[in-house]
Amino acid sequence: MTLNEAGQLREEAHRLRRALDEALAAGEFADHPVLVSFPSGTCGLISEFVCQYLRDRGLGSWEYVPGERHSPSTGEWQGTHGWARQGQVVIDLTADQFDGEGRPPMWAGESDDWYRSWEEGDSWVPEDVEADGMDRAAYEVMLRYARKA
Repeated sequence: MTLNEAGQLREEAHRLRRALDEALAAGEFADHPVLVSFPSGTCGLISEFVCQYLRDRGLGSWEYVPGERHSPSTGEWQGTHGWARQGQVVIDLTADQFDGEGRPPMWAGESDDWYRSWEEGDSWVPEDVEADGMDRAAYEVMLRYARKA
Protein backbone atom coordinates (compact mmCIF):
# COMPACT_ATOMS: atom_id res chain seq x y z
CA MET A 1 0.00 0.00 0.00
CA THR A 2 1.30 3.41 -0.90
CA LEU A 3 1.39 6.36 1.47
CA ASN A 4 -1.29 8.04 -0.68
CA GLU A 5 -3.57 4.99 -0.45
CA ALA A 6 -3.10 4.84 3.33
CA GLY A 7 -4.04 8.51 3.62
CA GLN A 8 -7.11 8.00 1.44
CA LEU A 9 -8.22 5.03 3.56
CA ARG A 10 -7.88 7.00 6.78
CA GLU A 11 -9.79 9.91 5.24
CA GLU A 12 -12.60 7.62 4.06
CA ALA A 13 -12.78 5.88 7.45
CA HIS A 14 -13.02 9.20 9.29
CA ARG A 15 -15.68 10.39 6.82
CA LEU A 16 -17.77 7.27 7.46
CA ARG A 17 -17.42 7.50 11.24
CA ARG A 18 -18.50 11.16 11.19
CA ALA A 19 -21.43 10.24 8.93
CA LEU A 20 -22.58 7.48 11.27
CA ASP A 21 -22.25 9.69 14.37
CA GLU A 22 -24.23 12.48 12.69
CA ALA A 23 -26.93 10.12 11.41
CA LEU A 24 -27.33 8.61 14.87
CA ALA A 25 -27.53 12.05 16.51
CA ALA A 26 -30.20 13.06 13.97
CA GLY A 27 -32.30 10.02 14.90
CA GLU A 28 -31.86 8.35 11.52
CA PHE A 29 -31.35 4.91 13.07
CA ALA A 30 -34.07 5.12 15.73
CA ASP A 31 -36.06 2.32 14.09
CA HIS A 32 -33.13 0.08 13.18
CA PRO A 33 -32.85 -2.78 15.70
CA VAL A 34 -29.04 -2.89 15.51
CA LEU A 35 -27.81 0.58 14.57
CA VAL A 36 -29.87 2.38 17.21
CA SER A 37 -27.12 1.49 19.69
CA PHE A 38 -24.17 2.49 17.44
CA PRO A 39 -21.33 1.79 18.06
CA SER A 40 -22.16 -0.93 20.62
CA GLY A 41 -23.09 -4.25 19.06
CA THR A 42 -22.95 -2.91 15.51
CA CYS A 43 -19.49 -4.05 14.42
CA GLY A 44 -20.69 -6.78 12.05
CA LEU A 45 -23.15 -4.72 10.06
CA ILE A 46 -20.96 -1.61 10.04
CA SER A 47 -17.94 -3.64 8.87
CA GLU A 48 -20.00 -5.03 5.98
CA PHE A 49 -21.00 -1.47 5.09
CA VAL A 50 -17.32 -0.45 5.17
CA CYS A 51 -16.33 -3.36 2.90
CA GLN A 52 -18.91 -2.35 0.30
CA TYR A 53 -18.18 1.37 0.57
CA LEU A 54 -14.43 0.94 0.06
CA ARG A 55 -14.91 -1.52 -2.78
CA ASP A 56 -17.37 0.83 -4.50
CA ARG A 57 -14.78 3.60 -4.27
CA GLY A 58 -12.19 1.53 -6.09
CA LEU A 59 -10.15 0.73 -2.99
CA GLY A 60 -10.05 -3.01 -3.62
CA SER A 61 -11.68 -6.02 -2.09
CA TRP A 62 -12.17 -6.01 1.68
CA GLU A 63 -13.04 -8.92 3.91
CA TYR A 64 -15.13 -9.05 7.06
CA VAL A 65 -13.16 -10.60 9.93
CA PRO A 66 -15.09 -11.97 12.91
CA GLY A 67 -13.24 -12.52 16.14
CA GLU A 68 -13.89 -13.77 19.62
CA ARG A 69 -11.86 -13.47 22.72
CA HIS A 70 -11.32 -15.45 25.88
CA SER A 71 -9.72 -14.07 29.01
CA PRO A 72 -6.04 -15.04 29.14
CA SER A 73 -6.26 -15.43 32.91
CA THR A 74 -9.58 -17.27 33.35
CA GLY A 75 -10.22 -18.72 29.90
CA GLU A 76 -13.78 -17.41 30.09
CA TRP A 77 -15.42 -16.12 26.94
CA GLN A 78 -15.35 -12.30 26.82
CA GLY A 79 -17.16 -11.45 23.62
CA THR A 80 -17.08 -11.01 19.88
CA HIS A 81 -16.03 -8.27 17.52
CA GLY A 82 -15.65 -7.76 13.79
CA TRP A 83 -13.76 -5.46 11.44
CA ALA A 84 -12.92 -4.89 7.77
CA ARG A 85 -9.49 -5.94 6.56
CA GLN A 86 -7.40 -5.87 3.43
CA GLY A 87 -4.05 -7.56 3.94
CA GLN A 88 -2.70 -6.15 7.21
CA VAL A 89 -4.82 -2.99 7.07
CA VAL A 90 -7.81 -2.83 9.43
CA ILE A 91 -10.74 -0.43 9.26
CA ASP A 92 -12.85 -0.57 12.42
CA LEU A 93 -15.47 2.13 12.91
CA THR A 94 -16.73 0.67 16.19
CA ALA A 95 -13.49 0.30 18.16
CA ASP A 96 -14.81 2.57 20.91
CA GLN A 97 -17.06 -0.23 22.12
CA PHE A 98 -13.86 -1.14 23.92
CA ASP A 99 -13.00 2.34 25.23
CA GLY A 100 -12.20 0.81 28.62
CA GLU A 101 -9.29 -0.80 26.81
CA GLY A 102 -8.01 2.51 25.49
CA ARG A 103 -9.33 2.06 21.95
CA PRO A 104 -9.97 5.15 19.83
CA PRO A 105 -13.46 5.68 18.35
CA MET A 106 -12.26 4.18 15.09
CA TRP A 107 -9.15 2.45 13.81
CA ALA A 108 -7.75 2.81 10.31
CA GLY A 109 -4.27 1.39 10.00
CA GLU A 110 -2.14 -1.69 10.28
CA SER A 111 -3.36 -4.46 12.54
CA ASP A 112 -1.93 -4.07 16.03
CA ASP A 113 -1.55 -6.30 19.09
CA TRP A 114 -5.12 -5.56 20.13
CA TYR A 115 -6.53 -7.04 16.91
CA ARG A 116 -4.11 -9.94 17.13
CA SER A 117 -5.50 -10.72 20.61
CA TRP A 118 -8.75 -11.87 19.00
CA GLU A 119 -9.21 -15.46 17.82
CA GLU A 120 -10.31 -14.96 14.23
CA GLY A 121 -13.12 -16.95 12.70
CA ASP A 122 -13.48 -17.56 8.99
CA SER A 123 -13.39 -14.24 7.14
CA TRP A 124 -15.34 -13.55 3.98
CA VAL A 125 -15.88 -10.87 1.35
CA PRO A 126 -19.42 -9.56 1.89
CA GLU A 127 -21.87 -9.38 -0.98
CA ASP A 128 -23.61 -6.12 -1.72
CA VAL A 129 -25.86 -4.86 1.05
CA GLU A 130 -29.28 -6.30 0.27
CA ALA A 131 -31.14 -4.40 -2.43
CA ASP A 132 -34.06 -3.57 -0.18
CA GLY A 133 -34.87 -3.71 3.46
CA MET A 134 -33.78 -2.01 6.62
CA ASP A 135 -30.03 -2.56 6.20
CA ARG A 136 -29.99 -1.14 2.67
CA ALA A 137 -31.92 1.91 3.87
CA ALA A 138 -29.40 2.39 6.70
CA TYR A 139 -26.50 2.05 4.24
CA GLU A 140 -28.09 4.74 2.04
CA VAL A 141 -28.43 7.02 5.09
CA MET A 142 -24.73 6.51 5.84
CA LEU A 143 -23.87 7.39 2.21
CA ARG A 144 -26.00 10.52 2.34
CA TYR A 145 -24.27 11.75 5.49
CA ALA A 146 -20.84 10.75 4.13
CA ARG A 147 -21.35 13.03 1.13
CA LYS A 148 -21.81 15.93 3.58
CA ALA A 149 -18.93 14.96 5.87
